[in-house]
Amino acid sequence: MGRQKKIHLDHVHILVADREASAAWFGQTFQFECIECSDDPYGPLTVSGDGGTTGIALFTSKVVPDPNRVVAFRVEGGEFLAFAQRLHDLALSNTEGQPLGLTDVVDHGDVLSYYFLDPDGNGYELATYDVDAARRGIKDLIAETLMRP
Repeated sequence: MGRQKKIHLDHVHILVADREASAAWFGQTFQFECIECSDDPYGPLTVSGDGGTTGIALFTSKVVPDPNRVVAFRVEGGEFLAFAQRLHDLALSNTEGQPLGLTDVVDHGDVLSYYFLDPDGNGYELATYDVDAARRGIKDLIAETLMRP
């Protein structure tokens, strides 16, 4: 068998109602930056969290998103906890349309995840494989929140 070619993810197309509003949401939620913007008002407007190695290409569309299609992002445990600490300020919705909270974390055993929707109803997952540190940190955050007056 010959040497396998490496294939890397370049970008994912996401359909949204308003490219600029969605780019701002990606900036607030993931600290992504706009790296390319087409003159065509329907797209793409591309945002990235790694300087453009991979991207999310936002296209204006009236198509209703399928929330069962999920784009997953992987972060280290510290970044996962930093995201958890910002949940209240981010005002994200879980997959049932309710406010996403600390206790919405899903423990898959070898990965911890938060599942949520963007304002257009597209599904996302933020995941970490640094489960031991993240579990401890999430438990501490929940306990701290419960102890506040």
